[in-house]
Amino acid sequence: VVRAGAGPTVQVLSAAGRDPVAMLPAGFTLRGNNLISADGSRAIAVNTDGQYVVCTIATPACQPAPGLTDDDVIGGWSADGQSVFALRPQPMLVQVDRVDVASGRRSTWKVVRPLNPAVTGVRSFFVAPDGAMAYTYSRSRSELYVIKGLR
Repeated sequence: VVRAGAGPTVQVLSAAGRDPVAMLPAGFTLRGNNLISADGSRAIAVNTDGQYVVCTIATPACQPAPGLTDDDVIGGWSADGQSVFALRPQPMLVQVDRVDVASGRRSTWKVVRPLNPAVTGVRSFFVAPDGAMAYTYSRSRSELYVIKGLR
């Protein structure tokens, strides 16, 4: 929700769609996919300085998420709720890392090389807690014409 003269706020609504309650501190935003842990207790968010933080939902409190940078795109939480899946966009290769949100330790989880050479980059991705992954990509097509004898 963005109100005139104020920064964005992330709110939770009741099942009836009423009674909004702040889920994150004012100015914090959500960026990525599958940002709430499988048990529903935590969310990965971005603070007002653009840094990733891990926030508890029951009592909005946030801690820095070591190991993540503003270049990372979050695709989801692991089933155990201890790690998130993150990638740093690259043109032809997609390396998804598993990042422990407490220690910041990164390890390569999966590398995806699109089969189509016209793929110019992964735009978004989603990782389910069970490890199923989906992603979208851009594809660039062009034609080159050679004209001889043009003056």
